[in-house]
Amino acid sequence: MKFAQLRQILIGSGIAVYREFESQRGKVRAYHERVCEGTYTLFFFDHPDIKNFKILYFASAKEAAGVVSELIPLDTEEMSIPQLFEKLEASHPNLKKKKILSSVAVAVNLEYVEIASGKIRAGDEVAIIPPVSGG
Repeated sequence: MKFAQLRQILIGSGIAVYREFESQRGKVRAYHERVCEGTYTLFFFDHPDIKNFKILYFASAKEAAGVVSELIPLDTEEMSIPQLFEKLEASHPNLKKKKILSSVAVAVNLEYVEIASGKIRAGDEVAIIPPVSGG
């Protein structure tokens, strides 16, 4: 499916509101998706030099961040997990306020990584997994 077709489906169905704007790195396309519990924003970066990685939030991290997933632009070749945490807490103050990231596990491309030494590169998928209890 082409981008234009996706845009027509999202806007035509009333699911999303579409915006385009220029950033320091070029044109950015954003869809603000309306969902019953809140609004989620999907960003599509058009600039060919922008490298992204995807964050997936689970359980209390998802609630605190207010999103299920998001694409994060990567300014360097790689980013450490502590650098990622700083960036996420700046973007989503509830993560810091509720101290969510102090007790999470992190998986990069479906493999758990050590928080102190883990690295993220362009194209990676990063899962933020808080502790859960069950019975």
